[in-house]
Amino acid sequence: MAMQYQRYLTEEEPEPSSYHHISSLYPGDTVYIKPDHQRSYSGFMYEKLTVTWKFSNLGKQTWRGRKLYLSNHDEIRPRAENNYIDIPETPPNKGVEISTVIELRPFEGHTTCHWIMVDSDNNDCYQGSRMFDIEIDVKFKRKNS
Repeated sequence: MAMQYQRYLTEEEPEPSSYHHISSLYPGDTVYIKPDHQRSYSGFMYEKLTVTWKFSNLGKQTWRGRKLYLSNHDEIRPRAENNYIDIPETPPNKGVEISTVIELRPFEGHTTCHWIMVDSDNNDCYQGSRMFDIEIDVKFKRKNS
């Protein structure tokens, strides 16, 4: 028993997987959202937030003509500067960092901005995925009297 315990102590712990398998439109197409990617934001009405995505192409093909698209833009109150954000041409094993500005507008509460990656024909590259979603909490800011 002591030898088993000693072996347990010296065995390396497997690294947790930082990404999960997502079905993709294209065979061998995989995206990795970096751990320092911020998914939740908060702010006050009328503020503008800069939202940034950090991810990598872990697939086998170069991304060309891809964009992030705010698919629920007509259902939510915050407004993105653009509903489409161009993703630069990205070969396999290369990272990407893209940003947009979101205006919080006059509403209070929690909302989810559902962003999806689309190809040049506007097909959802990772159907059903919520990996690019951004959560925003908007608060009312009282003016000092």
